[in-house]
Amino acid sequence: MRNVYYFVLASCLVGFATHSAAAEPSANGKASAGERLFVASVEPLLRRKCIACHGKDPDDIKGEFDLRSRETLLRGGESGEAGLVPGKPAESLLWQAVRWETIEMPPKENDRLSEKEIELVGQWIEAGAPWPSAERIKQLGNETWSSGSPDGVIVATSGGQSDEWTNRRYDPADLWAYQPVEREEIPWQALPAGAVRHPIDAFLTQSLAAAKLPAAPRASRAALIRRLSFDLTGLPPSAQQIEAFVGDDSRDSWESLVDRLLASEHYGERMAQHWLDVVRYADTNGFSRDDFRPDAWKYRDYVIESFNTDKPYDTFVREQLAADELDNAPQNATGFLWMGPWEQTAMSVAAVTRQLWLDDVTNSVGITFLAHELRCAKCHDHKFDPIPTRDYYQIQAVFAATAHSKGGGNYEIRNAVPKPVNILAGGSLESPGEQVNPGVMSVVGADANVTAKRDGRRRELAEWVASPSNPLTARVMVNRVWQMHFGKGLVATPNNFGKTGAKPTHPALLDWLATWFVEHDWSVKSLHRLIVTSAAYQRSGRHPQAELLAKVDPGNKLLSVFPTRRLTAEEIKDSLLAVTGELNRKIGGASNFPEINWEVAFQPRLQMGKLSPPYQPDSKRADRNRRALYAVRFRGMSNPMLETFNRPGADLSCERRDETIVAPQALTMLHGEFVHERALALANQISKEYATESAQVDAVFNAAYGRPPTDRQRAAALKHLAEMTQMHEAHRLEHIALPTEVELDGISERTGVSEKKKFPLNKLKNYEQDLQPWEVEPSVRAVADLCLVLFNSSEFLYIY
Repeated sequence: MRNVYYFVLASCLVGFATHSAAAEPSANGKASAGERLFVASVEPLLRRKCIACHGKDPDDIKGEFDLRSRETLLRGGESGEAGLVPGKPAESLLWQAVRWETIEMPPKENDRLSEKEIELVGQWIEAGAPWPSAERIKQLGNETWSSGSPDGVIVATSGGQSDEWTNRRYDPADLWAYQPVEREEIPWQALPAGAVRHPIDAFLTQSLAAAKLPAAPRASRAALIRRLSFDLTGLPPSAQQIEAFVGDDSRDSWESLVDRLLASEHYGERMAQHWLDVVRYADTNGFSRDDFRPDAWKYRDYVIESFNTDKPYDTFVREQLAADELDNAPQNATGFLWMGPWEQTAMSVAAVTRQLWLDDVTNSVGITFLAHELRCAKCHDHKFDPIPTRDYYQIQAVFAATAHSKGGGNYEIRNAVPKPVNILAGGSLESPGEQVNPGVMSVVGADANVTAKRDGRRRELAEWVASPSNPLTARVMVNRVWQMHFGKGLVATPNNFGKTGAKPTHPALLDWLATWFVEHDWSVKSLHRLIVTSAAYQRSGRHPQAELLAKVDPGNKLLSVFPTRRLTAEEIKDSLLAVTGELNRKIGGASNFPEINWEVAFQPRLQMGKLSPPYQPDSKRADRNRRALYAVRFRGMSNPMLETFNRPGADLSCERRDETIVAPQALTMLHGEFVHERALALANQISKEYATESAQVDAVFNAAYGRPPTDRQRAAALKHLAEMTQMHEAHRLEHIALPTEVELDGISERTGVSEKKKFPLNKLKNYEQDLQPWEVEPSVRAVADLCLVLFNSSEFLYIY
């Protein structure tokens, strides 16, 4: 990655040093080390930590300890001690104060200088405590110091709200994401003789060789087809598919499997699940009303179709930001702009609601496409990254001309000129400041031309985001795709490429992939194919030298072994329906209402102070048994099973799902109604098809694991069947009818009085209920218990 930095001419840094004298500059006219230290570090410290009490108000200087100039500091305060003894930190009251020796300054613990800051003050005093004149400070600020300077580098931006921020220096290592993407040379020499030449393996093998860590062998073919099927479609392979692949010894069998799965219409569903996590898809608005969005699913279907047709990613970006400003673009793509929580009621202030949306969409663009949380620059210049608050409002100005269409029809422009956008002090609408024009992230050197006219603003922003010269966009997407396969991105924080985010573990590989991605027409399918055909992806989940791995690379950053992962919440639910043959594989359409825990469904919910009707699942079994991707997503009500397995909420962007191991997961899989009903459905199907218990055991293993049981497993399963059959024969089950109405009890937000109301459950009156235990023989229930055991096993729930 080539190190290219953008420097800016600095303006005067010290406004209160108007007449101070200081050490003379070095003979060659360049800044001395002490001067650089003062301008870059000491002056900002004094301004930030001290000047408020010791110089801001000349008539009220605490302790008469005046920090406005070198002369006043030399003089000291009311104690009579010299505040500054050049060259002798230990004798300087300033040094003693910041070290909290004789006095404690600043007096508050939270304001106390860090050890590093104290060290800088001491170094400055040792250097003679130079305090340049205002003119000299300006001169120093205008110098472009080398990138090797210990003070860091100045980065060119549109300018901060203070000279101090504008001229802030950064560690070059923290600026990696803003550098142009370079096509790195592939280190082919790293591959051993006779190895298949794959660029990804060349980069990774080079790192492994440097660490003297061997790679794990190739995984079994059964493990590989299961791994790839889940990664590309989110669904398990059937026993027949596993058997066919394991028995196929042709040279191109792996590539053929990859191509078949990429061509599957379920590939788009799997990709959409990842994307919708990032953009916060939901079918409701959130907040107290949590109003339903009847057309939200159209954006979801647009995403599925885009991935299935391998729409170039740059086109995908442009359409989501500005489909209505492009020719022949699908209008549903702009659903992205309205994915966040939103609410407008009679009690809302329209201007505030509007501003909340502008804030939301600005931040969403930054996170989704650029891996930068722009909201950190909403109230002030970014504390860590070179993103001034001016940039935040310039990007926001792009959306100032955008209005929310609530349906079809003809529209006319009421205001030809959109309202101006101002920098809001502290992010408050009540404190408008400087007016700004539409713009982009100025730290990125890519060319941008955003019009100030009403039409075309978002189109031009989209062109900037999707430009091959934008160093963020391709890197961000490549990293997201890499994470889909290895559990963690080359940058472990996919939504944060800034200073507080992780650094790339393999920066050369990241840049090579980003370049390759753009050169191959931004094809996401091609990128998937490139990654999964590498030897790294096909490695075993177990390393032959586990102790060496734990010592050299405990976090598996070098990818010597394939990272084991648990199935996601959606994969678990979909797999249960798939192995029982109940999964409705219909693609697209309006969101369905699956069965959820009845207690949760009938919990009282208040909307604007009133009891709302209870949740009711769809009447038809086929409608309920669609993939979890299509299940309606309420912001105000969770799906208990999916939430238990870490499906994220829809209020914040999810860059990477948590993978916890907690007791409620085991309880859900052992006692949850949905899992029990799937076990019973599979058992009933197998019991009808196979007469002997041995054949039934084989069928259960083939359905759940895609393989027959071992002799030991078969013996244990037969014993379990006999015990469970005996147990079920001793227990008679009673029929439990579904309710037709429910009475809800809640506390009115308006009156504070308990309110009861009955609601009819119309969908349950003609409900196609799943098979229930009292409808089958004890022997079938025993087979269901065996199914339940397998569903709870690691082999079913994990990918190796």
